[in-house]
Amino acid sequence: MFWEFQSRVVVSVRAEQEEAFVESLSASDVPFSLLGEVKGDSMLIDEENFGKVSEAKEAFENALEVYLNS
Repeated sequence: MFWEFQSRVVVSVRAEQEEAFVESLSASDVPFSLLGEVKGDSMLIDEENFGKVSEAKEAFENALEVYLNS
């Protein structure tokens, strides 16, 4: 999980686990959308590059510390 905002969550799932994950969400009546793919270290949504996974992970893991130190 990379990010939470109110009731929305962005989740990254390995390709080989995608089908089981989608089935689990569907069986639980959880609304969801497939947004894009993670390829290597790039986050692509509708073929638009939103940066590197490593940078997003670092920003997420350090957000509270950065906020408290600003």
